[in-house]
Amino acid sequence: MADPAGRPPLRLVLATADLRAGLGGINDYSRTLGEALGEAGACVRAMALAAAGEAPPAALSLPSELPWGRRMRLFREALARERPDWVFLQLAPELYDPQGRLDRLAPALAAALAGRRVAVMVHEIGRGHASDGLERDDPLRRRLQDFLAVLRPQRIFTHNEPFRAALAEAGAEVRLLPLFSHLPVGPQRPGPWLDGCLRQGGLAEPRAGCGFVGLFGRVWPEWSPQ
Repeated sequence: MADPAGRPPLRLVLATADLRAGLGGINDYSRTLGEALGEAGACVRAMALAAAGEAPPAALSLPSELPWGRRMRLFREALARERPDWVFLQLAPELYDPQGRLDRLAPALAAALAGRRVAVMVHEIGRGHASDGLERDDPLRRRLQDFLAVLRPQRIFTHNEPFRAALAEAGAEVRLLPLFSHLPVGPQRPGPWLDGCLRQGGLAEPRAGCGFVGLFGRVWPEWSPQ
């Protein structure tokens, strides 16, 4: 970010699975976050570690077809060239490994990140876990705890209170970081499909001056209305 004392801008590598638009909330969140940080003055380099297609311009794209160890060697080489102040890793293991096997990812990733300051954003871990958190007997809970123990990031964030509590039990210091929406807000009506959905749901035609907000998933009570 721009510094009034004239110090150089923050150099940040934003690492996620894929960076193509419209293919998942984490991808869109990562790309939008990088753009916003760049506008705020940071020097941001986006890197896709499991890309299934072409990445946006100026982004490093490592195809998912490459073996994970090979991708991590290329990732480490890219970090050596960029020399970032921080690496901000978006963690959603099923995007990096179809079975969500964190034990397969941790050693090579830790080697690629050796000597770097690392922050991790823990998103939903596995299908069916986003709302219910991680139960004590859930194997993903232990895999996540072991993964972070190997990676040893300087900062851990999550937007999910049950995940924060589960990781805190293992001794990790985790901070809640609410997600911002990547969905645009505008005055335009979405089209006739909305009227059909309203009628199907037993709702009347919206009055002039009223707006609609669409939500999916659970709204956690810890989230601030702001």
